[in-house]
This record gives sequence, C-alpha cells and structure tokens, in this order.
Amino acid sequence: MPSYVAVHKHQAEECQAVFDDLKNAGPLLREVSIYCTCPSGDHGGYFVVEAANAEAVQEALPEKMRSGTTVTAADAISFS
Repeated sequence: MPSYVAVHKHQAEECQAVFDDLKNAGPLLREVSIYCTCPSGDHGGYFVVEAANAEAVQEALPEKMRSGTTVTAADAISFS
C-alpha cells in the first residue's frame, strides 16, 4: 500500500483540542506515530500513513484538522 506524509499545522491555543481529536481518530491514524513539533514552538505534527490514496488519509483525519493538513505521497529510501 502506498505511503503518505501528512503535515498538520495549528496555533498554540489549539494544541489540546488537536490532541483530544487525535485520541478519537479512526484506526488508520491510531496505528501510526505522530511526531509533534509543539514543544519547539512550531505547532503541528508529522506522520506517515499507509493508505490507498491521499484522499483516504484526509478523510481519516478529524474534521477540524483537515484544512490545516497537507498530504503528500512519499517513498522510503534506505541508504544501507
């Protein structure tokens, strides 16, 4: 299944609401690690999701997060 990188950005005052929404997200998002950049002051998160297409990733997001998230197809590259 193809991989997609989702990048979500939000304002500092939205952090708790985003965390709460993600706790209730569907199985597609519960299975991935989200790299939270909020502690650095750059409020958002990055995650890699395997899905049929970018639209499936957007639809899996909590509704309030969709407009602040970009989804891009990506391939993993190994240098070993």
